[in-house]
Amino acid sequence: MLLESVNKIVVIALPVVFAVGVHEAAHGFAAFMMGDDTAKRAGRISLNPIRHIDPFGSVLLPLLLVLTGASFVFGYARPVPINPARFREWKKGIIVVSMAGICANLVCLALSGLGFRLVLYIGKDAILSGSLLGIFFTEMLLVFCASALINAVLAVFNMIPLPPLDGSRIVTVFLPVHLQKRVASVERFGIMILLFLFIFKAQELFRFINMLIMPLVTLALGKDGAQLMLNLF
Repeated sequence: MLLESVNKIVVIALPVVFAVGVHEAAHGFAAFMMGDDTAKRAGRISLNPIRHIDPFGSVLLPLLLVLTGASFVFGYARPVPINPARFREWKKGIIVVSMAGICANLVCLALSGLGFRLVLYIGKDAILSGSLLGIFFTEMLLVFCASALINAVLAVFNMIPLPPLDGSRIVTVFLPVHLQKRVASVERFGIMILLFLFIFKAQELFRFINMLIMPLVTLALGKDGAQLMLNLF
């Protein structure tokens, strides 16, 4: 039982750390392309996940969710420093930077699907034989399954128009200035609001999100891969 728990933590932890790192790096790169070099000067346009790890959001929170048998796994990284005042076009910059993280996770989702199908094609016989190589291929399949799910969750979840999620920033730029200020004042409480929803409204929240997540995961992994992912989680 302990060995299974440790294995599950490793299988999930690696994709979580990578996915949130890619998400934040994409924000930083998009901001740089829009004229803001704040993230670049801070060394945050990097695929090195260590540069983006938040001790609680990237490690402790996902670990606690796994160990407590939660019906969902979620994590977040340290936000990339961005100065919208440096954007060449403010509104366009906000939209592009906000969408960058979502698009990055969708790309990772597609790559996870390709990796899953490639490993399954190459290692099918070894997996069925139960050999040491087969065990390695099985672990790779599980990692790609976890990666597909986590990237799908991050992409869909960040579309929600609730501060501090990316969807909120995209919607906010179209609001009158006085409403933009109100939304900005709520953003500092965003993580607490999200945790409240996770604890008290998890079923309703993830029933809605799951309507979008599962079709994306099934498209990436195929029906058999999606079923394996459900068995994993």
